Amino acid sequence: CNCGNCDIQNLVEAKECRCCTEIQKCVDGMNLVTADKDATMCIINHPGFVAICINRWSLELASDNFKTRGGQKYRQVDSKE
Repeated sequence: CNCGNCDIQNLVEAKECRCCTEIQKCVDGMNLVTADKDATMCIINHPGFVAICINRWSLELASDNFKTRGGQKYRQVDSKE
């Protein structure tokens, strides 16, 4: 991990973890919002991260576009929020 925020404790296998600094689209997105292109920043600091990746309503709308490796749609689970 280069960003300092990766946590593998809840993963089934450590190989599932990919640091945002290893994903070129994340790096490109961070470069759009930071003046220091050489600074290592985490994608969670991007101004759009919460709205797109954490917001329940955004995730519900986007979920229909994603499928499991087996081609099945993900099952939505009710949350308390």
